[in-house]
Amino acid sequence: MSRELCISDARYKLSSKDMIKNVETTDNKTIYYYNENYIQGKTVQYEIFDGVWIVYDDVVIKTSEQLFPVEETGLIEMNYCISGRYEFNFLNHKVFYMGTGDFVAALSNNECHKYNFPLSNYKGISIITNSKSLDGFLKTIFHDTDITSNLLVSKMRQYSKYKYIILLNNSIVQNIIKEIILPDNIFWKEESILKFAELVLLLINDDIEAVKVREKYFDRHLVDKVKMRKKKTSPFKRLLSFASECKCKMTSSVLLAVLGVACGMIPYFAIAEITVEIVNENYTFNELASITLIALAGYTGKVVLTAISTSLSHSAAYAILGNIRRKLTLKLSKVPLGYVLKTSSGELKTIMIDTVEKLEEPLAHIIPEMISNLLIPVCVLVYLFYLDIHIAIISLITIPIGMILYKIIMKKYVYYYKKYVAAGNVMNSTVV
Repeated sequence: MSRELCISDARYKLSSKDMIKNVETTDNKTIYYYNENYIQGKTVQYEIFDGVWIVYDDVVIKTSEQLFPVEETGLIEMNYCISGRYEFNFLNHKVFYMGTGDFVAALSNNECHKYNFPLSNYKGISIITNSKSLDGFLKTIFHDTDITSNLLVSKMRQYSKYKYIILLNNSIVQNIIKEIILPDNIFWKEESILKFAELVLLLINDDIEAVKVREKYFDRHLVDKVKMRKKKTSPFKRLLSFASECKCKMTSSVLLAVLGVACGMIPYFAIAEITVEIVNENYTFNELASITLIALAGYTGKVVLTAISTSLSHSAAYAILGNIRRKLTLKLSKVPLGYVLKTSSGELKTIMIDTVEKLEEPLAHIIPEMISNLLIPVCVLVYLFYLDIHIAIISLITIPIGMILYKIIMKKYVYYYKKYVAAGNVMNSTVV
C-alpha cells in the first residue's frame, strides 16, 4: 500500500509539484528530494507494515517556516525531534514546541495539519498510521492479544483532552527511536518493526509518566500574534504606525509640496520663453508682461503651497512625537525598577526628549520635501531624454560624483556620532 507525501507551503501557496524536485522509489523506501529554491534536504519514507510508515526528515527551510501535509482525518502520528525545533498544531488550536529529544504522539483532526519550523532547520523521525492499520500490526506481532489501538487513544485522552502524549527527553524513547533508523540513514525493516512494537507497548503502559506540559504549548491566536510582531518591518513603517490620527495631514502635506515644487518650475519655463522671444526678436511688451505675471504667479504658488505643506507636516510631526513620548512613558512605568535605578536621568532625558526630537526632521521636512524634490527632477530628466539623450546623460554625471564625496564624508560618521551621544549623555546627567 503506497502513500504519497503531499506537502504544501502555507505562506506562498506552493504545491507539492513546486516543492518536490525528484522522487526515488524502491521496494520499501521512497526518497523525496526537494527543490533547493524552497527546501534544502530530503524526506525518506519507509513502509514497515501495511498502513504503517516511518518518515525521516532532514530539511532546511529557505522560503517559509510554515508547511502543512495534506493528511486524512484520524491519523495517529508520533514525532521525535533529533535536532532543530518543531511547532506542532493540535486539536482546539493548541500549539506545542518540540525541541531536541522531545517526543509527541497525537491524533490528528480534520483541519489542515500545519507544521512550523521556527529555526528553519529540522531533523526528526515520524511514525504515521491509523487505528485500523495499527490494530492489524498488533495482531500480526502479538497473536491472540487484547492490545488494540484504542488503548493508545485512551491513553492520549487520559493525559490530555487534546488527544496527545508528550514525553520530554525520555531516555527509553530516545533509545528506541535511535534503533528505528540507524546513523547514516541505515534502515533495517525487521528491527524497525520490533522497535515500533516496543514503542507502542511503552506508550500504553500504565507505568509511563507522560508530561502534562503547561509551559510549552500555547493558544494558536497567541502564537500568531507573537509571530506577527516579530515579522521584519522597516523602521519607517513602525514610525508611521504612530501616525494613525494624522495620515490625512501627512498625505496633504506631500501633495501640496509636490504642487509647490511644480509651481516653482514655472518661472524657469517663463524665462526660457522670454529668452526665445527676445532672440527671435518677435515679442511685444504685453507678451513679456503676461509671461512675467505667469512666472510671478508660479513663484507665489510655490511659496504659499510650500508654507501650507510645511505647516501641515509640522502639525503631524509633533502629533507623532507626542504619541511616541506617551508610549515611552507608558513603557517606562512597566519596566523593572532595577532598570530605572541603573539608568541615569540624563540617559532617559536623552531618549525621551532629544532622540525623539530628532524624528521631527524626517517627519516634518524629509518626507514631504524629499518626495516632491525627487519627483519633479525625475519628470524633468524624462523630458530631457525626450529632447536630447546626450544632454540627459551629461546631466547624470553629477550623481556618482556626489555619491563618492558623500561616502568619503560618512566614513567616520559612526565613530564621531557615538562620541557626540556619549558626551551629550554626560552633560545631561550633570545638568538634570
